[in-house]
Amino acid sequence: MRTSTRRSRRLMTLAVVATLTTGLLAGCADDSGDGSDDSSPNSGGGGGGGKTELTIGTFGVFGYKQAGLYDEYMKLHPDVSIKENVTTKTDVYWPKTLTRLQAGSGVDDIQAIEIGNIAEAVQTQADKFVDLGKEVDKSQWLDWKNAQATTKDGKQIGLGTDIGPMAICYRKDLFKKAGLETDRTKLAAQWAGDWSKFVGVGKDYMKKAPSGTKFVDSASSVYNAVLGGESERYYDKDGNAIWDKSTGVKTAWNAAMEVATSNMSAKLKQFEDPWVKAFSNATFATVACPAWMIGYIQEKSGESGKGNWDVAAAPTAANWGGAFVGVPTAGKHQKEAIELAKWLTAPEQQAKVFAKQASFPSAPSAYATLKPQAATVEYFSNAPITEIYAASAKTIPVQYFGVKDQPIGTAIADIGILQSSRRARALSRMGRGHERDQGRARPVTSSKQALAHPAPSAETAPGDQPGAVRGAQGRGKPPTGPGSWRSRLYRWDMKASPYAFITPFFLVFGAFGLVPLLYTGWYSLHNVQLSSLDHQTWVGLENYKNLWASDFFWNALKNTFTIGLISTVPQLLLALGIAHLLNYKLRGSTLWRVVMLTPYATSVAAATLVFTLLYTWDGGMINWLLHFVGVDAINWRESDWGGQFAVSSIVIWRWTGYNALIYLAAMQAIPTDLYESASLDGANRFQQFRHVTIPMLRPTILFTVVVSTIGATQLFGEPLLFGGSKGGSEHQYQTLGLYMYDQGWIIGNLGKASAIAWSMFLILLIVGAVNMLVNRRLRKSQ
Repeated sequence: MRTSTRRSRRLMTLAVVATLTTGLLAGCADDSGDGSDDSSPNSGGGGGGGKTELTIGTFGVFGYKQAGLYDEYMKLHPDVSIKENVTTKTDVYWPKTLTRLQAGSGVDDIQAIEIGNIAEAVQTQADKFVDLGKEVDKSQWLDWKNAQATTKDGKQIGLGTDIGPMAICYRKDLFKKAGLETDRTKLAAQWAGDWSKFVGVGKDYMKKAPSGTKFVDSASSVYNAVLGGESERYYDKDGNAIWDKSTGVKTAWNAAMEVATSNMSAKLKQFEDPWVKAFSNATFATVACPAWMIGYIQEKSGESGKGNWDVAAAPTAANWGGAFVGVPTAGKHQKEAIELAKWLTAPEQQAKVFAKQASFPSAPSAYATLKPQAATVEYFSNAPITEIYAASAKTIPVQYFGVKDQPIGTAIADIGILQSSRRARALSRMGRGHERDQGRARPVTSSKQALAHPAPSAETAPGDQPGAVRGAQGRGKPPTGPGSWRSRLYRWDMKASPYAFITPFFLVFGAFGLVPLLYTGWYSLHNVQLSSLDHQTWVGLENYKNLWASDFFWNALKNTFTIGLISTVPQLLLALGIAHLLNYKLRGSTLWRVVMLTPYATSVAAATLVFTLLYTWDGGMINWLLHFVGVDAINWRESDWGGQFAVSSIVIWRWTGYNALIYLAAMQAIPTDLYESASLDGANRFQQFRHVTIPMLRPTILFTVVVSTIGATQLFGEPLLFGGSKGGSEHQYQTLGLYMYDQGWIIGNLGKASAIAWSMFLILLIVGAVNMLVNRRLRKSQ
């Protein structure tokens, strides 16, 4: 009979376990689909047969490969092969390049440098680059272009590639309908030398503007165009920040503010869908267009824009965009790299790149040979495109960029546009029309960067929450007359309404969080019995003194700590490993992720019931398996460490999959370029996991450790259902939560139970403080 009973119990246990273990991972990971690309300079890549392989690191679309320059150079030099390592986004490319420069390894033989990063390279990384000024005739390039890549002591770390001289592209058909001049020469003369004259033309346009059109696309584009032609920007030639007194910033600011408050802007975010569609819809009449934007306008405007677009000289010569190429001193083929850099940036090669993708040369001797595509010239009303841009390029002033040039520019534009918004809003309340143009004037510094880094929103002011513009417009126009009661009510509504929306949360939190917390604190200072809540005797800290003198309290605290340690460490390690596997391409990856969440969705009661059957002394599957390896049966419910291990295994089973998905989400947010950089430095998969994945996951790991610690401190359901409120016959796995339950609801001593609750709360505060300190140290170390 006993044997039959054991067999039936085992069969039932096996059936239940088979149901609940469907979340076990199976199948093989496909290592080939990790998305990484071995771009190591030493990885071969066509450099066989005794050839010298030169690598060139670029961002975006540089045009050398597209123009066939690499193939041409390799034909001229049969002993050389060229490999281009492309990183699409500049904000990924440059940090990666800096890391390699500082490490002195992993660099390409030639590194491209975007104009927004040239100041940092010159001021902080000059010793990491070869002085190319000694290798070339500097007169080949524009003086202001050379100056941008030259240190104070005359070392030139880069050779100029393309530039972005500025012009004004305008719609002749819209100008004609507005009754304005359409001839490019006469039009340019109207605003020559002063951007305020350009704004004046815009005001004239708006008087008779065709329905649904504006004069410019955004105020931020005007800001960039004006600042691009000023000799003073945010830094002086000595690297000192002068943005607060720069005449160039003031001029650009005033022009942008006048546009923003004169209802002449379409308020569009450059390079996003509404802005792109506006070209074909003829939404705006002008756009400040550097040379690299010509082809873009032609493509996006489509056939309807042919012959309607024209190009006129900008009010002042300005530049928007450009890049350089430099030769790192850590490169393995410096001599060959210098020759290739010189050849790629020579006037003849720059002209070929222009013919392919309209990247305007920084070598003026190439201007006479530039031949834009005939279709482009015809599209822009046969405008002398190269002559207009060449004239601008030759008269652009020398500008000095600083290490923080772009952040300063973004901050100034944010503040200016936000103030403009407030000013316009105030004018509206006085009954005057206004324009809410809040496009952030974030400088997009090159043609290669522009499409990868679109400007921030033109509809929402910096500091406003998403939808704030729609919310304000949805309320309608405020009543006129600032002193009227309706006006005061409107202002009160605008200020008070947000608080009304968040009030319910604080009411619920107060009712179910703060009040019970304070009430429990009050109980902890009294002698209160569950059977007579109306009889309370003040005892002060006596409950705490008795509690901390109790062996049962310290036993519960010890059990909470050990069970928490046993359950948390293996759980998080398993979660990390599972997340790493799930991060590969798996067959049915979505299914595995759902299955991993199944234990978390299982109730504590159901999971504990199954594990109780597994750990049954005389019929459990665990002891049955131990029997096969020669281990005697363990009475898990009565054993000290056995009971704690059993309870911990329930926690591990329920929470491992949940934490694995958290880690997986964090892993998928790690830039793949970091793994590429590690691969270039020769790191294998394990080293990449150790030196890239783990450091990038530190904040997430710390978060899961804190959450798991809090959960372990509050552990209650698992030990209660596994061994009762006492946590075993000798309290061997009674946690603080169980001890509080036993004192308050079994014995009925609410005063002592409240003291236990507040002790647990203090422990959580300590955990939170440790988390904050560790976070601060991590941020400082990073």
